[in-house]
Amino acid sequence: MFKIVLITSAFVGLVAVFCTFETFTPYRKQLLNFFPEPVKLYFDFGSKYAKIQDERLLTKEQLKRFTGENNRRIYIALLGKVFDVSTGKKHYGPNGGYSFFAGRDGTRAFITGDFTEKGLIEDINGLSLQELLGIDGWLKFYEKDYKYVGKLIGLYYDKYGQPTEALAEYNRKLKEAQKEEDNKKEDMIKFPPCNSEYKQGPPTDDPQRKNHKNNGDLDHPKMKLYENCDPNSESCSFPE
Repeated sequence: MFKIVLITSAFVGLVAVFCTFETFTPYRKQLLNFFPEPVKLYFDFGSKYAKIQDERLLTKEQLKRFTGENNRRIYIALLGKVFDVSTGKKHYGPNGGYSFFAGRDGTRAFITGDFTEKGLIEDINGLSLQELLGIDGWLKFYEKDYKYVGKLIGLYYDKYGQPTEALAEYNRKLKEAQKEEDNKKEDMIKFPPCNSEYKQGPPTDDPQRKNHKNNGDLDHPKMKLYENCDPNSESCSFPE
């Protein structure tokens, strides 16, 4: 009886060490692959501590199973993040208008509109900064409206769930795109288009300015009235 208790205690101790120390993190990730799908759903032996998981790591082969066929859940991936869109089954499920997104990462197609096999890919190389803002918009939409499942092992996350250089590059370009967008908005405030609405008050780029003639942007030093054109007119015509 004493031997059984001793062996049990030793086994529990070894398991505790295996599940606690970061040294064993890669091995815990590999061990998870040998567990049945239901076990993978609830436990994550790849994290620092073995626990009921709130995030999964999926391979592309595993993701392919979640298309709504045979009453399975419906998963899609965007930038390597996996979302459960089962609540939108009529759209993403079999025969749905967006069923081609199910079971894969088709990030590029969200922008290009190319829903062929060649277009439904995760690679976004060559997209413009403006198009990257579009991807960010889609990502925020899914984060808000659907349940986050985990990460897809591939272009954006490695087998340990760590961000890859491709994701880092996307984030760098996204910051550049956001800065460019902010600059455009700032310029629009400072230099409104010719068809901007005339209004009373200080210039829009300097709302706290006290030294003004209550002419709005017309008080801006780089703006002026056309000759013989009333500031309240909707349009003015001039001889050629």
